[in-house]
Parts: sequence; C-alpha cells; structure tokens
Amino acid sequence: MSINTNIELVKMKNSAKRHQSKQGLKDFLVKSIMAMGSGNELSRDTSLLKWVCNSIEAGYDYKNNKEKINKKELAIEVLTSVYPELNNDVDKQRISELINFLHDNGDIHKLSSKATIHKYVSRIGSFFFTQQKD
Repeated sequence: MSINTNIELVKMKNSAKRHQSKQGLKDFLVKSIMAMGSGNELSRDTSLLKWVCNSIEAGYDYKNNKEKINKKELAIEVLTSVYPELNNDVDKQRISELINFLHDNGDIHKLSSKATIHKYVSRIGSFFFTQQKD
C-alpha cells in the first residue's frame, strides 16, 4: 500500500493539535535531559526543574494553541519519563511544591520578545561577520 504525499496537507486541529504540540515539547525536553546524562544526581536538582519549567514556557506555542495545557503536569511528566524512580506520589507532590515555589518567587518566566529578537539578530550578525572574504 502506498501513501499519497498529499496527506501532509491535512492539518490537525483542536485537541489533536494540542496533544501533538505537547508531545513534541515533551519529547524534546526528555531527549535534552538524556543527553546530559541520566545520573540520579540530576533527578532532584532544582536548577534542572527550573530549566524544564522555563523551557516549557518558552517552547509552547500559545498563539497557535488556543487551549491551555497544564504546564506543571507536563514538567512532572518530563521528569518522571527521564527518572522513573520519581514516579510516585511523594516525589510528584515534592516536584509540584517546588514548581509552586519557583513560580511564586519569579524564577519561571517566558522569554521576552526582546530576548528572542536579540537571539536571532545575533545569529545573523555572527553569520555575516564570520564569513571569509575572497
């Protein structure tokens, strides 16, 4: 059976699209953490949790996904996927409380549009300035 290439033109909508975005973000974060090494010393590291939460804030496309996701639940899913030993009620409650603490203290935030623009402008600038002239 061959598949028609026009299938790529069919776009997901509503909850299917939200699930696809959420799953893509989760997969990216899990792969990034696995690349750091899956040592248990990172499993309880607050800076890792902060990075996961900030990455979810920066990575979720709110404009194209009108329905919100539970970001705290997603962060817990990411950590328990990488560290299965955290997949119990006590550790999930501890992670949830840490996320609340980080949020209440202003440690979890979206990247501003100014920071995003600066990132892309600096990449373009470095591209032009590192080119060899003949």
